Amino acid sequence: MAGTTDTQAAVKAETYLPTSGYVFDKNAANVLSGTIAGDNSLVLKVYYKQVFKVTYAPGDHGSFKSQTYTVSYGSQTPGFSGDKTANGNYRFTGWDKTIESRVTGDIVYTAQWAANSNGGGGNGGGGGGSSSGGGGGSSSGPRDNGSTPSGGPGATTVTIDPDAVPLANLPNEDGAADLLVIDDEDVPLAALPKTGQSGASGLVLFLSSMMLAAFVAVSKKREDDK
Repeated sequence: MAGTTDTQAAVKAETYLPTSGYVFDKNAANVLSGTIAGDNSLVLKVYYKQVFKVTYAPGDHGSFKSQTYTVSYGSQTPGFSGDKTANGNYRFTGWDKTIESRVTGDIVYTAQWAANSNGGGGNGGGGGGSSSGGGGGSSSGPRDNGSTPSGGPGATTVTIDPDAVPLANLPNEDGAADLLVIDDEDVPLAALPKTGQSGASGLVLFLSSMMLAAFVAVSKKREDDK
């Protein structure tokens, strides 16, 4: 910088601003103007300091806008300002890295998110289709879907030994000639019972049993008389 002796000399900080990443340090011992001496003793001083950017980014599920701060080297890291709002059913869980107390370079802190769980755990509080409720069929009989619960009808089978079944004595060959023979045409046949005629069927069965008992008694008496 050149000038005339005993004249005023001045400098603007912006004129000598270094490349990006620096700003004028107004708090330093700057000498921006002075009188030019013949012995070249005047020295103008302009100080600059390096600056960095600190950014808070919303990440994948954040709805807030990014915040960027320009901070000089060694300064305290500025904090995030505002609410950490989310898109959808997510909650903020922190930043992707530990926030440094002092700024030493450009840095980006990205918000981290976690999905919120559905309240109540789904349908855990709803009806569970109790087996005793309506529409499920009897608790012991067949259900509507055709299945039969354990312990229902038919679940237990009883086997009877044939030797334990009493049988009537068959007539011997000697008394075969004295047997009463009834022609098939003389045996009255009862009509098959219709719906609601279960009582009539029982009466027919009772009469048939009485006739058979009388036949056996007569045959036995004739055999004893001989």
